[in-house]
Amino acid sequence: MRVVAFGDSLTSGMTSGPKDFPYSLFLSKQHTNHTFINEGIGGDEAVRYPQRLRSTLESMAKKPRGAAEIVILWGGTNDIRLMTLRSDHGAGVSNDIIQALEACVDVCREFQIGKVVLLTIPDSSCELVGRGLMKATRLEVNERIRLNFSEVEMVEVVDVATEIPMHVLEDEAEKSKWFCDGLHLTALGYKKVSSLISNVL
Repeated sequence: MRVVAFGDSLTSGMTSGPKDFPYSLFLSKQHTNHTFINEGIGGDEAVRYPQRLRSTLESMAKKPRGAAEIVILWGGTNDIRLMTLRSDHGAGVSNDIIQALEACVDVCREFQIGKVVLLTIPDSSCELVGRGLMKATRLEVNERIRLNFSEVEMVEVVDVATEIPMHVLEDEAEKSKWFCDGLHLTALGYKKVSSLISNVL
């Protein structure tokens, strides 16, 4: 199968070092019979995903045996991280993210994608510096992802936020095993994400 990993810098596998470690790299080693295409773009926001996803799937479908069959979708981190810079100070951001993800699922349905793997949004350190609205918004989005998409037949939700929590890890050494800069994961963290996804592939 051809699997598209679609998202932002968490999908591209950005770390604090010179080398990226996308979870799709680890998946490709686990599932050698599948082809993984990484479409992670640093800084991208979920609200822009539907148009880019449509363009990506259209381009793949035009190639011989190039059509995607599975899409892994991970987004919302940048929408939340940047919302305090906007004039609305975050009002409606959770709705915007959920609507964008729903639109992405509709695009996948249009292109006859067999399965969409949807990931929840992990913690980030910016939630701890007086921006309580960020955490509240992220928790709301994640809860709506769990509720809204759990009954959608083609969607599998992978709860990364629960499986790799940052804020409950009080030991700094333990925290640094999974998070490299307060936002992105370490190679070990991305490998853990790949194992969570692997369970539903």
